[in-house]
Amino acid sequence: MHGYGVKIYDNKDKYEGYWVKGKRDGKGTYWICIGKNKFRKLYTGDFKNNQKEGHGIYFYKDGSCYDGEWKNSKRNGKGLMNYANQDIYEGEWENNKMHGKGKFYWPDNREYEGQYVNDKKEGFGTFTWSDGRKFTGNWLNGRQHGEGEFY
Repeated sequence: MHGYGVKIYDNKDKYEGYWVKGKRDGKGTYWICIGKNKFRKLYTGDFKNNQKEGHGIYFYKDGSCYDGEWKNSKRNGKGLMNYANQDIYEGEWENNKMHGKGKFYWPDNREYEGQYVNDKKEGFGTFTWSDGRKFTGNWLNGRQHGEGEFY
């Protein structure tokens, strides 16, 4: 397969998009079969050598959605995750984890802006509670660490 095409897999999933030497490569959309002639979009975006690579949108079964950068089929780079419970994370990712600078928003108006390491607040950041109170300082393993400023 080379160029644009559609493939139906043995499990009835479907890929529509570009191919290079028999591998998904370029823009495309992967659909999961959820019943006879019924499909749910799983991913639409860039592929390289059968892997999600570049920019793409992934639709999770629970209703969550990630729109951002991919490398080796993992969230890597900048991206926006809208969780099914209405939490939102916008920022940097590494190997499918929040890692680097980012902002996390909760539906009750709490938010955190700062550094993340392996999905946890770590480094310098500011947490804002629903009532407007804030803590700015250092975080370690997801918790306030050491001196900081409350206001």
